[in-house]
Amino acid sequence: PRCLTPHIQNSRWKILAAALIVDTASGLSYAFSLYSADLAKRYQLTPAAIDGIGTAGNFGGNLIVHIGLLYTYKGPKAIMLLSLLVGTPAWLALYAAFTLVRLPYYALLAIGFLQGHAQAFSDCAIVPLMISLFPEHRGRVCGICKSLVGLSGALNVQLYLGAFQATPDAFNTSFLL
Repeated sequence: PRCLTPHIQNSRWKILAAALIVDTASGLSYAFSLYSADLAKRYQLTPAAIDGIGTAGNFGGNLIVHIGLLYTYKGPKAIMLLSLLVGTPAWLALYAAFTLVRLPYYALLAIGFLQGHAQAFSDCAIVPLMISLFPEHRGRVCGICKSLVGLSGALNVQLYLGAFQATPDAFNTSFLL
């Protein structure tokens, strides 16, 4: 657009590329079904308890009013930093829950909540920024960013299944389907 300086016009494509990479990682919260059975087995959780963890993640991903307020006053960089500061410990805690320690159920709920919340932080930073950088194409760019979040969950699941759970006989079919 004419209202943007040439420097911003060139850098906005770089920002979009970086945002798409972040969106690819943000979709990992949609992979809950990939590890929920193992979580239930390790902790002897009932289906209702597993649903509770999934619900905590959904609640964390939708309780976002304060994130919008923070975006208004601090901007996208601060929100992305908060996403990193919330998401990284949550995913590391999930790893620890599987490999190092046995956590109580309320801690598993908190991990689910924080994972969902981290995705909400990154989403609330990326979407308004893309709208401001691409005002004439805001619908397209938001559609690309939002769809990549959902698609990345499916892509990450397929990569995981193909790399870690495929048998030599089933590799060609399970990985590609």
